[in-house]
Amino acid sequence: MPEDIVTHNLGPSRLLLPGFVDAHAHAPQYEFVGNGFGLPLLQWLDTYTFPTEASYAIPHDDHEGTAAARVRAKYERVVAHSLKCGTTTCSYLNCIDGPSSLILADVAHKAGQRALVGKVSMDANAPDFYRETSADAAAADARTFVEAMLERYGQENSLVMPVVTPRFAPTCSSSLLAQLGALADEYQLRIQSHLSENVDECLWVLSELFPGAGSYAEVYETHGLLTPRTYLAHGVFSTKHERRVMEAAGASVVHCASSNANLMSGFADVRAWQDDGVTVSLGTDVAGGSSISMLTTARRTLENSNSISILRRQMAAQDVICRVEAERDEERRRILASAWTSPDAPPTLSVADVLHMATRGGAKALNLDDVVGGFDVGMHFDAVCATFPDVPGGDVLTPICLRESDGTTQMLEKLLLCGDERNIEAVYVKGTRRI
Repeated sequence: MPEDIVTHNLGPSRLLLPGFVDAHAHAPQYEFVGNGFGLPLLQWLDTYTFPTEASYAIPHDDHEGTAAARVRAKYERVVAHSLKCGTTTCSYLNCIDGPSSLILADVAHKAGQRALVGKVSMDANAPDFYRETSADAAAADARTFVEAMLERYGQENSLVMPVVTPRFAPTCSSSLLAQLGALADEYQLRIQSHLSENVDECLWVLSELFPGAGSYAEVYETHGLLTPRTYLAHGVFSTKHERRVMEAAGASVVHCASSNANLMSGFADVRAWQDDGVTVSLGTDVAGGSSISMLTTARRTLENSNSISILRRQMAAQDVICRVEAERDEERRRILASAWTSPDAPPTLSVADVLHMATRGGAKALNLDDVVGGFDVGMHFDAVCATFPDVPGGDVLTPICLRESDGTTQMLEKLLLCGDERNIEAVYVKGTRRI
């Protein structure tokens, strides 16, 4: 071994994991995490999201002035917290302002976080104060942002990259979607957006806005926005037909368990997506999600999986109990009760499943699986060192208590089910320690 190589012994109370990949986070929304939970999606957007994101716009004469400094300071906090939580790669959705989005990219680059940054595009069905003036203007602004990013960081740079980002079908005209699809194709860019998150949203898209579409996903497909470089968040109400459309296109879905529950959208069936051959990654989805920590997101993903299984069994059980209650003949009651068997349900997600989605699954969704997501030879060293201090009265009090008998499996279970950023001792991106 060369003399200038420094080795570190992890010891018995540390784990070295691939860096976490957050495939869906709204940077400007970080400041109102915790507000508005319980509101349905569309009302939540009008009440919190659009006014907040609008405040991130930078006047044309103030790109290096007071407004730019204020926005930069907010992004620095978001990125720093994301990194501290072990997220080495994050796909950010920003706001409709191009200069503000470039500042976010600069902040991530200087902090050393691998970031995919999207300037949001939207020209319809949004307040006058927060939508672009026309499809052509929105497409031109998206192009300006993309070309500025490529000029600044290079098309092949794998640390900070642009992403074509139509907010979602309801806030984009057909003309804008088509122009964004052409832009993505021209530069072979990644595409991020939302899909089938809320029942009212789905019905609005399919019955009023794009009534000719065979599914929500096909709105994107017909406009050139459903490709192997596309990753769409949620898919709560995606049908088998829609999942097959996604699989055929090579697109992936980002599971956002926290926001799906907080905004009462529903429970996305991850197993159904996987069974239909679609790659599933994880997203914190702040501020719909309650934390920018991927450990919290992993925990909520496990809870979501368990909840689906519980609900299926509970509904079947309640049905048989109702029939037993209605039966007045005692013998018939015994027959009905003895015939009860718990219905078959797909196996719930395991800790290993969720860790895969938070690392390799996210890397694959973002078309970075040859670069990050594991420790394969040739990959960049994006890593998280998790620690489990076991000294009573130590400087760091963490939510995890190790037993002498705990091995790697037990440590990993406790980290994903109980851990937080206090357990993150070091974070490396592209071989450089960032935390």
